[in-house]
Amino acid sequence: MQRRSTEAPVVYALHGWEVRAYEQVVSTMDFAHELVAGRRSAIVVARSQTAGRGSHGRQWLSQIGGLYLSWAFPGAEEPETLLAVFAVAAIDVLVLHGLLGCRIQRPNAIHVGGKKIAGLLAESGNGGCVLGLGVNLNTKCPRRSR
Repeated sequence: MQRRSTEAPVVYALHGWEVRAYEQVVSTMDFAHELVAGRRSAIVVARSQTAGRGSHGRQWLSQIGGLYLSWAFPGAEEPETLLAVFAVAAIDVLVLHGLLGCRIQRPNAIHVGGKKIAGLLAESGNGGCVLGLGVNLNTKCPRRSR
């Protein structure tokens, strides 16, 4: 599976975390898993993903205009606990930026007005956990065929 981006990331530090920002990647989760395997704590951010994924291996549409990121936590062993904290923190940030009425749709979604606006994903392996977040900010989602 191709995990690499064609361009070098912009890398910077944020409160002790290495942040790796890309224009486009296959999946921020895949990059974060590589970092966990290398025992590196980091955040991977991309403007778009070509093969973003949600829970149960579902496709996550990741067009430019959304927020797509994954956190690498080497040594962490409790993805469910991290996911719960992550969901509350994500809602706090959304509310802080004026998006009222957010609620957690367990186990891994954030809804506003009955519509899913964000998905959360927790995976473990390679000696740690990876948490992912995809937020539909300024994107138009295609209608699903029934």
